[in-house]
Amino acid sequence: MDLDRRSVLKATGATALAAALPLAAGAQTRAGSGLKDLNRLDACELVKRVAQREISPVEVIDAALTRLDETHPAINAFTAVDAEGACCKAGSNAR
Repeated sequence: MDLDRRSVLKATGATALAAALPLAAGAQTRAGSGLKDLNRLDACELVKRVAQREISPVEVIDAALTRLDETHPAINAFTAVDAEGACCKAGSNAR
């Protein structure tokens, strides 16, 4: 599979950034181990697994948003997060 920059960015959105954020000190992990595992993958691996239908775009976004919820209080890196828009886009890409 040939992955170009546009494909990676389109498929992963903010997931790569969310996966790179360190876990906030003392944050309680609400996500299951599967979501935590997704946050440890790089963007190319996420694109590969989505393309092979091992995981869905919805799972990737859910993992990223869960990670963001955990880390945002300590990092405060985003001024706006369009979680609803990301979920809608991921749902339309899953089809």
